[in-house]
Amino acid sequence: MQQQKKFYWKGIDQQGKTFNGYLTLNSEAELKQHLLKSGIALLRFEEQKIKNYKFFKNKVLPSELIYFFSSLSVFLSSGVSLINSLELVNAKFFSKKLHVAIKDMIQNLKTGLSFQNSLNKHKNIFSPIMVQTVRIGEASGDLETVFFRLANYLSWKESFKKKLKQSLLLPFLTLGIGLVLMSVIFVFVIPQFEIILKSLDKPLPKLTLLTFAIANNFMPAVIIISLLTFFSFVIFRFYVDSKYKIQLDKFLFNLPVVGQLLHKLDLVRFVYALSLQLRCGVPLIESINNSKQNVRSLFFKNKFLDLIKLVQRGNSLEEALSLIGSTYFPKELIAIIAVGERSGKLIEMLDRAVFIFEEELNRVFETLTIIVQPCLIVLVGLIIGVLMIAVYMPIFAIGTGL
Repeated sequence: MQQQKKFYWKGIDQQGKTFNGYLTLNSEAELKQHLLKSGIALLRFEEQKIKNYKFFKNKVLPSELIYFFSSLSVFLSSGVSLINSLELVNAKFFSKKLHVAIKDMIQNLKTGLSFQNSLNKHKNIFSPIMVQTVRIGEASGDLETVFFRLANYLSWKESFKKKLKQSLLLPFLTLGIGLVLMSVIFVFVIPQFEIILKSLDKPLPKLTLLTFAIANNFMPAVIIISLLTFFSFVIFRFYVDSKYKIQLDKFLFNLPVVGQLLHKLDLVRFVYALSLQLRCGVPLIESINNSKQNVRSLFFKNKFLDLIKLVQRGNSLEEALSLIGSTYFPKELIAIIAVGERSGKLIEMLDRAVFIFEEELNRVFETLTIIVQPCLIVLVGLIIGVLMIAVYMPIFAIGTGL
């Protein structure tokens, strides 16, 4: 069997629009033929090296879903049929899981199944937000716009996630380096001092004896704590009933600083998803129901069930949020939504709320990084300093006695 090659290509259609992307095919001739079927003439191409990351081959990455929806939007807006667009997109070097899903969608479309139902058969890849948004796009005949908005939504989610990771990177890196240094001291340095000091047959200070005791039990304690942490996570993740997870989320929600941060993160995710759904024409109640899937906290997610009931009874979104209370939905969000509903610009005001909350989160994380980073450095320095004092104190005492 001929080994496939990965090509980076650039092409142009009859209207003069240029396109580019990656395709994995057998030859240059097959590349030209494949693009011509979609009404695109090949301008130039470059052969790329195919990298096979086995760890990720069955995992659908966010970047792949972004490419999937953005490419479909481009091809559909150029007059390419949905089936041909999917065939063109599927030739990209995707993960095996997404390859199989796209092939299945193509077959389903050929048999007359809607694209929404085709996506819905792969719930482990495509979220309810994606499926319901596509449903509205199919009904309105404007799939290319819906695909474009979904790509933007996924890009925002990924960008937001990266910002959070970057904010937390430095404190965790400092903590990690501190733990490694302390581990090296306990495992390699202190045992050597223990041998030397005990060989002198002199009475040792209590702090030194305590340090030696910790060093002797350090590795067994680390192994036991690691195993307990791992099994606790597995049991909680897969076997603990949801009511206990709700209690944990409630506890986290009520924590002074951490709870507020986690709550604000959930709010940003929900509001952005709600804005996307409403912009694509999804009804309000259905939009709330789909958007709550972005909320991580089970305790907070239950409040959206109350929100849906209140809206179903005829309350406006502002009234429903006010009835649930500012503990869960900040007054600033309720005020923004009130302005949006009264002015008929709810979607624009939701986008504004996302921007305000996102900027607020960025400032909080920057401030925490500035505060936590020096505190961690000082803490690690103090611990290492105490260990050094405990080890060198007997040596100084012996030197003074001489």
